[in-house]
Amino acid sequence: MDYTCKTCSKKFTQLRSLTRHERSVHREKKFICDQCSASFTRKDDLKRHQKRHQGITTHTCENCRKKFYRRDNLVEHQVQCQGNPLKRGRDEDDSSRAPKKVRVENQIGEALNLSQYTPFQDKLDCSVNSKSEKGSNVLLPIDSTQPNPEKSFTEKYRHHQPCGFSYIVVSDYDKHSKSPVVYRGEDAVDKFLECLEEEQKYIQEKLDFVEPMRIERDEEQAFQDAVNCHICGFTGRIPVILHNLRGYDSHLIMQGLGKLKDKKINCIPNNTKKYISFSIDNLDFIDSLQFMNASLEKFACQNMAWQACLKMTGVELELLTNPDMYLFIEEGLRGGISMISNRFSKANNPYVPDYDPKQENSYVMYFDANNLYGWAMSQPLPTGEFDWLTDQEIAELDITDVADDNEQGYVLEVDLHYPSELHDLHNDYPLAPERMKVSSEMLSPYCQELSECLNLRGGAVPKLVPNLRDKTNYVVHYRNLKQYLALGMKLTKIHRVIVFQQSPWLKSYIDFNTEKRKHAENDFEKDFYKLMNNSVFGKTMENLRKRVNVKLVNDKAKLSKLIASPSFDSFRIFSEDLAAVNMKKRKLYLNRPIYVGFAILDLSKVLMYQFHYEYMKPKYGCDAKLLFTDTDSLCYEIKTNDIYHDMLEDKELFDTSEYAQNHPLYSLTNKKVLGKMKDETHGVPIQEFVGLRPKMYSILYTENDKQVEKKTAKGIKKSVTKRKLRHAGYRECLFEKRQTMTSMNQIRILDKVID
Repeated sequence: MDYTCKTCSKKFTQLRSLTRHERSVHREKKFICDQCSASFTRKDDLKRHQKRHQGITTHTCENCRKKFYRRDNLVEHQVQCQGNPLKRGRDEDDSSRAPKKVRVENQIGEALNLSQYTPFQDKLDCSVNSKSEKGSNVLLPIDSTQPNPEKSFTEKYRHHQPCGFSYIVVSDYDKHSKSPVVYRGEDAVDKFLECLEEEQKYIQEKLDFVEPMRIERDEEQAFQDAVNCHICGFTGRIPVILHNLRGYDSHLIMQGLGKLKDKKINCIPNNTKKYISFSIDNLDFIDSLQFMNASLEKFACQNMAWQACLKMTGVELELLTNPDMYLFIEEGLRGGISMISNRFSKANNPYVPDYDPKQENSYVMYFDANNLYGWAMSQPLPTGEFDWLTDQEIAELDITDVADDNEQGYVLEVDLHYPSELHDLHNDYPLAPERMKVSSEMLSPYCQELSECLNLRGGAVPKLVPNLRDKTNYVVHYRNLKQYLALGMKLTKIHRVIVFQQSPWLKSYIDFNTEKRKHAENDFEKDFYKLMNNSVFGKTMENLRKRVNVKLVNDKAKLSKLIASPSFDSFRIFSEDLAAVNMKKRKLYLNRPIYVGFAILDLSKVLMYQFHYEYMKPKYGCDAKLLFTDTDSLCYEIKTNDIYHDMLEDKELFDTSEYAQNHPLYSLTNKKVLGKMKDETHGVPIQEFVGLRPKMYSILYTENDKQVEKKTAKGIKKSVTKRKLRHAGYRECLFEKRQTMTSMNQIRILDKVID
């Protein structure tokens, strides 16, 4: 059937082509230039055109391609746009990548809500479920030379070779379901793909049988535009479900994927090495591990949690329309604080062995804030109506008079002075942390001596560092700024301010999950509702700049075409028949409410500083010494007669629901209450603490007449930390200034080869 344009009589074979033609060619152009009679559909296009007649030149940012009519505006913009290589869409160590064009094309008043997402459920008539069981891979030894045991090394010693598989076809209709298929052989990967191709043909034959029907033109248009069944939502896609596809099985399948010629291959990548999902024609390979706690129609549980949040709250989040506002908010994104303030502490009190009554009583207490980010997400958060304050409005603004629950909130760019008289008091836990690269000159004499002794190199990656320096151009939430000023910092200048509307729109969702978690009967349910909160926070922090565009190619002509494209970035060869091509995104659309994530991160610091400076310091003064903090936890050495008696006096601040029922502090009043401090050892007194570096420390205590070591070591497998590392080893590293080396086995993947 042909479709004809009523305006120009041009013919089209598809209705969607006609609709696209009418929208782009015959759309009314009601804005006309009074100098040359050129017509435009948008007023902004007319204004841009008229500037050419006026001889106005533009200045373009070489990083994001945004245009400015005044050079001073360009210079001001480039301070933020060029300040961080990640904002240019490139890695720090890769200067060859061309910049992306960053676009914020959201219309004024456009909001993010549930209606912008696809429906929750697709109809699945058939699915293929597969699993690599134990024994389906052969471990082949790899010959290598013996490395130097005195230095850190990585040695390949075994190679994973697939030798079998199993799968089952499951259908809503029993007659279409099949018995399990099990195969063993050296050609397991090729045979697996061959079997899936046969199953696809079988299923497709069942799906393709339709009874012809007579339909009208409007029904034909709806049919041509449809991508799924309007009755049941079925899309015709066939899911192939594997557990841990992304981390393991996909790399085995890729070894035979290149041999499938004339097949359409697509992927949803994390990077060039790992894929959330990939497809062969209408076979969708998905990872059940990514949504095991979520409804199965989503590739990952984060999407399901985000849509559930939007549905429950009914909120509409305005999208930023000004690129400089987006950069401004990005500049203020700072994660949680993790640091070791004091490296060693030994408790001395009647509750621990080796108590010396002649010495002053001291306790090591490890507090953790209940669902810190959940507390922050329950506070008033931005929703929309973003605007810059004028210079006059900034001059009249007194941020200390703005209530925490005010209908309007603020994000400020300020200069702050840290008075020297506060340095000793704030040395354990400085205010206003900054991202910076720590150079050797910044290190203390002890750290410099240790670096030389152990031949350690300084890190080139920026870290979030609490410090006592003055701050310049510091982007901060107004509630944090109020707190910093109340604690003694001085505001010297306000550069820019964004005002917005705010409300506690996330509180109902957080309270729902918190209540469900409180009544959970097993660890699975507890973890699930915790994940539902954390996933929403993660979506508000989604960094679109890190998204990649990867093409899986098994055709030489297509590979040559992609490499010749201006968008080509890099490639990785997996086999003679398969390669992954990483393409740069030519345009980057920033359409996420990152201002929510910014507010959550900043507000979480308010609670931690509040507990430290408004409770611990006034109560104990110099007798409370911070040992370490890790985002939502604070560990102290406290000199007092009886810490548990002190906690009883202020029990409204603590969650003691996990204490023994015969303990004087036991109470269910604050069980799982957001923001309450919980004793991580549940009333068991800590004997000793050793901290080597952030996320690498050991805590020693005795429980049920058995000595317990709570150890953390970032970058080391948990099983190795549990079995091989000892508290005594942490002490030796600290006091003898030496390194400890241990070995561990890992599965690593290089070019889809598993070793």
